Formats: sequence, C-alpha cells, structure tokens
Amino acid sequence: MAKMAEAGFYWHGTETEIDIAACFVCGKELDGWEESDDPWSEHRKHAPQCPFVKFGRPETHLTCDEFVTIMMATVKTRYVNNYTTLKTNGKLLIEKKRKEMEKLLRTN
Repeated sequence: MAKMAEAGFYWHGTETEIDIAACFVCGKELDGWEESDDPWSEHRKHAPQCPFVKFGRPETHLTCDEFVTIMMATVKTRYVNNYTTLKTNGKLLIEKKRKEMEKLLRTN
C-alpha cells in the first residue's frame, strides 16, 4: 500500500470494484492490481505525461518548487475534467430540451 501511495496513487474503488487506484495528479485510474505489480512502472507505462511520473520520486523527496508545480498541474487537471463534464452534460441537456420542444411543436 505504501508503494502505491509513493507512486501517487490513492484508493478510488467501489463496493463492486475494490482494486481501483487513481493518481492524485493526473487522475489516471488503474485496476487489476497484482501483488507483484510495481506502482511506479505501471504509472509510467499508463500515464507517461503525468508530472508526478516525470519527477519520478515520492512527494517527500520533492523540492518545494517541484511540489508547487505538481499541485498546479493537479488543479489544472481537475478544472479541465470538470469543464469537460459540464460541457458534455450541458450538450446533453440542450439536446433533451430541443427534442421536448420539437415534440411540443408537433402536437400543437
């Protein structure tokens, strides 16, 4: 468990999928963990663009400047993900309302 945390992962599982871990910086989710898996290798393999992976060492070994850089990347990732979700949900809502209006216009 400590090795996973050092590689940037925290538990992100559910009752049905208990072995999901996500990176606190890039948000990459990985599942299917095995006892022999190396968290750093898995993180590098699946998210080579992650700023935390690029520094390549636990947060306790980062300088203040490096840590601030990582936290800024974390905030940016979360804003982008939230924006994407809001945009997608907005488009779905608009389409739903458009169909409702078309239906109302056809019945009148």
